[in-house]
Amino acid sequence: MPTLEVSVIDEHTRARVCPRGEIDLASAGLLDAQLDELWAAGWTEVVADLRAVTFLDSSGLHVLLAHHRRAAERGARFAIINGPGPVARVLALTGMNGVFEYAQSDGHR
Repeated sequence: MPTLEVSVIDEHTRARVCPRGEIDLASAGLLDAQLDELWAAGWTEVVADLRAVTFLDSSGLHVLLAHHRRAAERGARFAIINGPGPVARVLALTGMNGVFEYAQSDGHR
């Protein structure tokens, strides 16, 4: 059974959240909880690095969108690093690829 692992990399000015595996109804809560924890800890710039995500459904998309909105409401920054084909296709098919801010893996915008 595929699982989701979520790690966080402190890049001094931002926190990079690195989910690995499938983000679906069963696992989206794990990503959501990790993002909540970072905002609660005071981070003002958070990046979701989706390069190791192999599947993204509407549950995962909902989590990303919720945190995008949360950051905007707080004057914080939430960006993504786009993932492989399946992830990029979901973002494109839903039109969300035009909603999210994109970040580079090296810490630049």
